[in-house]
Amino acid sequence: MNVRTQHDAVRQIVRLPHPGGETDHSVQGELTAWYVEVGDTVAVGQRLFQISWPGLVIDYTADAAGQVVQRHGRLREHVAAEAELLELRLNASESAERN
Repeated sequence: MNVRTQHDAVRQIVRLPHPGGETDHSVQGELTAWYVEVGDTVAVGQRLFQISWPGLVIDYTADAAGQVVQRHGRLREHVAAEAELLELRLNASESAERN
């Protein structure tokens, strides 16, 4: 599942979408895996992290290529829908395409 993102010319904030696409921010999932580290370069479609929701486990993937500059959250931590989990520095080609 692709993540929700907010971006400007050079960075992208990766936010955790609600598993059902709803807007209820009170729902929380558990961060059960990180697939990337700070400094890693990621490609479109690459797995970023895994969240276990009640009755559902989802691997979230990148919708843009870039370098991981910050991770938010620790393993086994509960995170709410729309929480910021990752920040990417976009590759030059990704940045140009989005402007």
